Amino acid sequence: MNAIAERSSVSQYPPGAVTTKTITEVTEIVAFNYWIKASEVTLPSADFATG
Repeated sequence: MNAIAERSSVSQYPPGAVTTKTITEVTEIVAFNYWIKASEVTLPSADFATG
């Protein structure tokens, strides 16, 4: 949910800042998604359901 909200906020930044911000967000999103997939191997899914 946070990733979607942050991505939609990119439009509030001037064009010059969008590129850097977008690259940073994409990198963080990919890393976070990878972390979740790696964590699901060792942690029960209930931990993710509760946040």
